[in-house]
Amino acid sequence: MSRGEPSQVGASGREGPGIGLLAALLGAVGIGPVLLYGLSATSELVIADLGITEAQFGLFATVCFACAAVGNASLARLSDRLSDRVLMSLIFVLAALALGLAAVPGGYVLVLVAAGVSGLAQSFPNGVTNRILLQRVPARRRIGWAGIKQSGVQASQLTASLAFPALAVWIGWRGASLLSVLLALGLMALTFRACEPHRR
Repeated sequence: MSRGEPSQVGASGREGPGIGLLAALLGAVGIGPVLLYGLSATSELVIADLGITEAQFGLFATVCFACAAVGNASLARLSDRLSDRVLMSLIFVLAALALGLAAVPGGYVLVLVAAGVSGLAQSFPNGVTNRILLQRVPARRRIGWAGIKQSGVQASQLTASLAFPALAVWIGWRGASLLSVLLALGLMALTFRACEPHRR
């Protein structure tokens, strides 16, 4: 094995990385936008509950993307300095924080803050997940895995557009956001197992 080629034997002794790692990468790419997609899917309820205009609702996306741009310029540098586990966990923690803040009945400004945190959560997953692909996935599987993990955005859109309205009927849009925190934390737990440190 050449020095630059990552080991193809996982911690369990099996050849190559497992499906858990692929699921973690998919989740890392998709978890950040869940809040914004969920708010959009339940926009009428959100507008009525917060007592805001459609223009004010549109600021959620503006704040989210502005914070994502700031995050791209600042947080992306962390990809070269921190471990896979720490970086992946940071993505899920930020996403969980955003979803949790939106669930708190604190008014319009708090949801704006949640949207900003959501933007940070989706600002650097591409760099982190691409590094993990290069270091942990054999070259022959890398392109296929890259395509699957990039579909996390579409998976997020589908999940939020189906789950948020259905849950909102039952527990309200805030309840749907709060329940989504469990998804983020569950994916973080999966990441801890899937991104075990390399054994030399």
